[in-house]
Amino acid sequence: MRTSLLAILALFASTPAMALTEDTIVMSGEVVSQLEVACTDTTGATDLDFDGGVAEVIVKVADCSADTNDDAGLTITFNPDANFIGDGADVFAFAVESVAEGADPPLSGVFPANDVDDTWATSSAAPTDADVYIKFTQDDQADPGTYEANIAVTTADNS
Repeated sequence: MRTSLLAILALFASTPAMALTEDTIVMSGEVVSQLEVACTDTTGATDLDFDGGVAEVIVKVADCSADTNDDAGLTITFNPDANFIGDGADVFAFAVESVAEGADPPLSGVFPANDVDDTWATSSAAPTDADVYIKFTQDDQADPGTYEANIAVTTADNS
């Protein structure tokens, strides 16, 4: 059977064109920050010698560990009280400085001024450990009593 070209063209002309539509599937998820910090007081933190003379004293007061899954790392901030305050009228000013775990204690000149925050930062997603030191000056003429102070520790992702 022979079909003419005109008949074939007429057949295609009468067939409706296929409709084309598009859509998008939107997908998302979330990775939650896994930020952790833990500090353990050392024996030195609870047995400070305030009346041993008038010498400057540097004491390790905490071991801190932190971890994050943030590729930009983390920052730990050590925010000290202004002074050790006690039962008597005297106060003891102190400064805070952190170093890598196991490193030598910081030298006196490295410490910031009293009541200034100290920071410990990393630049990658990995655990980190720091030793925290304080510096104060003894006073053998201070009023008797128990003197206390705190260092608030906060941690934030760097991104």
